[in-house]
Amino acid sequence: MLIEIRRCKMNPIPAQKTDYKIMLVDDEPDILDLLEKALNIEGYYNIIKIEDGQTAVQLCRRTSPDIIILDVMLPDLDGYEVCRQIRAFSHCPILFLSSKNDELDKILGLSVGGDDYVGHGAPDGRDRCCLHGPSGSASGRF
Repeated sequence: MLIEIRRCKMNPIPAQKTDYKIMLVDDEPDILDLLEKALNIEGYYNIIKIEDGQTAVQLCRRTSPDIIILDVMLPDLDGYEVCRQIRAFSHCPILFLSSKNDELDKILGLSVGGDDYVGHGAPDGRDRCCLHGPSGSASGRF
């Protein structure tokens, strides 16, 4: 699965990997730490880790991340509602990364504004993603 971040007025593409602001939203600290380590290995260091939906919406408004990796099951707002609220003011790519693998969950995630939906340990091997820079060439994987 590929995530392409396109240049636009609302979300210009950072010049280097280290300039990407990546927001990770998951209520499981171990998952957040694992994703952060994987991103760090690939050269991404500007990581914002959040454990609840309301804080994610507030920080997204203040920090304007370049991409959001969002879990569905959160303690206050579910990921679908977080996505809906963020879409009211941001066009940054939102990738759902969740243990909920049903087709209905995927359809719901995409219908509320998600750009892609990947289940943990997806059987089709889609749990490895790429970030693309302005030229369309892969700038990193996580």
